Amino acid sequence: TFSGTRVEGDFSEAPSQMLENWVWEEESLRMMSGHYRDGSAIPQDLLSNLLSSRTANIGGKSMRQIYFGIFDQQLHTRDKVDTEKLASSLYRELMGIEQIEGTNMAASFGHLVGYGGRYYGYLWSEVISLDMFSARFGVEGILNK
Repeated sequence: TFSGTRVEGDFSEAPSQMLENWVWEEESLRMMSGHYRDGSAIPQDLLSNLLSSRTANIGGKSMRQIYFGIFDQQLHTRDKVDTEKLASSLYRELMGIEQIEGTNMAASFGHLVGYGGRYYGYLWSEVISLDMFSARFGVEGILNK
């Protein structure tokens, strides 16, 4: 069945990622925001700037996900690996800069467990979630009854 986490790996994150889209719609932002003292509505210029900021740094965020996905695949296709060296060399190759010396990203990368070399699905789920959201709520609105 398709419930809980018993779905295809490429889809597993899509429902939660799709729900994140609601907070980036003007209609929902107006409903959940206001001045903390007097409750007045968020000014239009601030709202417009907030909505415009959604894609700020999207290239860096996407590269970070690509880095995690490639790291995960490389880690799961080798018999033995020095995770610190792998993370550092891959970061340098993809990002063009050095990681902070002495750090080991794998030590705090919680998604290594459970994905089994399929972390790339996280980024793919984001694409699926945007398609789902726009197909339904982009057409009918987010507060459709």
